[in-house]
Amino acid sequence: MKLGIIAPLVFGSSGFARAGRQIMFNLADSGVELQLYGIPKLNYDGIISREEFNRLSEFTIFSEPPDIWFNLAPQCMFSYNESHKGYKIGMSMFETLYNPPSFIQQCTKCDEIWVPSEFNFTTFNESSKVPKEKLAYMPLGVETDLYSPRPSKYKITDSFNTEYDFVYGIICGYSARKGVDLVLTAHHELFTESSRVALFIKGDSYGAKLFPKDMATIYSGEPLINDIKTHKQIRAKTYKNKPIILYSFQSYPDDMIPEIILSLDAFVFPSRGEGFGLPPMEAMSCELPVVATSGTSMEEFMLPDISYPVKSNGWKPDSRCDWITNQYKDNLFADPDYISYRDAVWDIYSNREEAKNKGIRARQFVITNYDYKVITLRMKNRLGEIMNGKTNTESFWPHKYI
Repeated sequence: MKLGIIAPLVFGSSGFARAGRQIMFNLADSGVELQLYGIPKLNYDGIISREEFNRLSEFTIFSEPPDIWFNLAPQCMFSYNESHKGYKIGMSMFETLYNPPSFIQQCTKCDEIWVPSEFNFTTFNESSKVPKEKLAYMPLGVETDLYSPRPSKYKITDSFNTEYDFVYGIICGYSARKGVDLVLTAHHELFTESSRVALFIKGDSYGAKLFPKDMATIYSGEPLINDIKTHKQIRAKTYKNKPIILYSFQSYPDDMIPEIILSLDAFVFPSRGEGFGLPPMEAMSCELPVVATSGTSMEEFMLPDISYPVKSNGWKPDSRCDWITNQYKDNLFADPDYISYRDAVWDIYSNREEAKNKGIRARQFVITNYDYKVITLRMKNRLGEIMNGKTNTESFWPHKYI
């Protein structure tokens, strides 16, 4: 089976790019012949490991056309045109309650659409008018051998090599969509400089610009969270407290991400919208206790027995996210509850043994349901159905639709 892949962002550092690389590597390991199209002249830039770069480069060498096309594209920016003959799969996702109107036309370029969450199965069916018979539920996966509990090679500390009693953190593209306003505000309410607790933020280049502004907002006494009533109640603490925050806004190679996660005592991710939610799942695979929003796609795996789900207060627009993409303007995001998030962080900090046990159960859940061996087999089975002429996707719907 020859699979022609169009994934122009796959050499990048985003979670979407990392997921794309793992999909390709695992499909190739399972015996699928990959052909990577649309990649300009390759120059190694150090964003991914040399080994991964070389392997991706090998996929660009081929002589025969593919049996099936597969286009992995954010925001349904599918690249198919008349030159792409044969069966065409598009894989995408989105983070808000409604998909942008442009998705309707984009999805018609494909014979079927793969989505990584039950949430997106619903939004692509209802908002983008993709018939269920052309939708396949294909979760992303985790390399559970790589993201596994062990001593970390990476130590999170300050320039004085301070030993902290508790270090928790978030890895994200720094923005309001990821809930960084809740993370910063709760840290300043719960802890002080003498608490021996550090919050670690691993962001991106945008974060290097936004983070100082957010910190200035907190120390000015102005609200960073949308919950003005709660802000007024906690302002006296958040304004005066100066708890430890460590941060990095540089890029790291893929093999450093699990080391960073493993150096934490807990992982937080109160996001307002995810198409899947890879970072918290990777943390769960490392046996970390995880606090994340039980909304949009993450509702599938933020279960009380294995995690610390943050409740969502329904849906609302958030203009602070408009700069990320025009597709977010006036759209509706989940509304993670500040008190629910804050109390979950304190629960982990105060009850370490219970949190540890949740982390152990979380890893077993991820291995059973989201290990890439499981996900790759699911993908390969669907590709096999297509090769045998079965175009109806019903056997790959979420359970609640069957």
